[in-house]
Amino acid sequence: MLLPQLQPLDSVDFLPTKKIRLCIAGMAGAGTFGHIWDVPGVSDVLVGCHMPYAKEDIDSFLGFSPDGYANEGTAMDFAMDAFYRAYQYEGAPAIGIGVCAVTASTTAHKGDHRIFVATFQEHKATLTYVKLVKGVGAERRHLDGQICNAILISALKDVTNSFITGLDLPEGCIEEFRNGRAEGLAEERLRRRPYFSSTGKRLLEFPKDEYRQRGAIFPGSFNPPHFGHFGMADSYINHVGGPVAFTIEASPPHKEPIKTWEILQRAKMLQGHNVYITRGYPYFVDKAKHLPGLPIIIGADAFETLFDEKRWGITIEEQARLLSGTGSTLMVVERKIEGRVKRLSDFPYPVNMPCRGLPGSFDVCSTDIREGRRSRTAA
Repeated sequence: MLLPQLQPLDSVDFLPTKKIRLCIAGMAGAGTFGHIWDVPGVSDVLVGCHMPYAKEDIDSFLGFSPDGYANEGTAMDFAMDAFYRAYQYEGAPAIGIGVCAVTASTTAHKGDHRIFVATFQEHKATLTYVKLVKGVGAERRHLDGQICNAILISALKDVTNSFITGLDLPEGCIEEFRNGRAEGLAEERLRRRPYFSSTGKRLLEFPKDEYRQRGAIFPGSFNPPHFGHFGMADSYINHVGGPVAFTIEASPPHKEPIKTWEILQRAKMLQGHNVYITRGYPYFVDKAKHLPGLPIIIGADAFETLFDEKRWGITIEEQARLLSGTGSTLMVVERKIEGRVKRLSDFPYPVNMPCRGLPGSFDVCSTDIREGRRSRTAA
């Protein structure tokens, strides 16, 4: 049987003109990788093309074993991991593309032959699904690969706002085609594995046993993290010991919810540290109830706000009562407030408030860093 042929791949010569940081990852699309590498100047935008293939290599790349190696979730996992790798603070916008597929081989597969291509960037995530007509043999595998490459390049043009000529896929090669926005899928994939370990692993839940002895959580927005945050964590480790998890609440109090892409950006800036993403535990008391017995690291500036009943909707005395019932202790690190170093002993906290002071005065805050960035941008 003579199989149809696809037109040559669309040019990607436009890539060096884009102000982006691009990363592609997945178990298919080798032709696209070569097509991109052939473009002069592509090193200005390309962070990497990664093609883990064996199951153990995919597990190592993602930091976990996915629930299937060729489905929409894994394609989005690849795209989000690629975005994470591409992101750089104050760098060009990051774009991640993920791909996974089951295509023709020497013998027939039991399930569908299919291609999933996901993209992930600030404010947008997409997914393309193609169900291929099943076949066997080298020629059919080559054709399936051509289709995969064409879909990848179409997705690449879409996320870079480049001219799209349209997908010209030959008749008789595909049984189903659909694509669309996929922000909900991206959020679900992040929710599924909320713990980023310092070693690159992604876990389904907080590893309580690792923290049972002397570990602590360190809540904050970390937008961006700075040497003061790292110094506070080090102060705890040096004086108490045990691991520290930088804990980001996706729906923080008194602030807008943090979007999925923003969470990944902050996780990247905290790379090399343990990061835990929570949802539905906005207040310190909520966190203590969620992880009872674990110390909670906070700065003296944050501790001072606990006396503001209007801000929290609860008195400091009631907070002390609730916290004492969880077995958790507030580890209050010295901070400079309005030019003056403040420490735990400066505050008239209730005698039953479970708290302990730690040294380490750090005169820096994320707001000042962001404002400085805006000033440079405006200039």
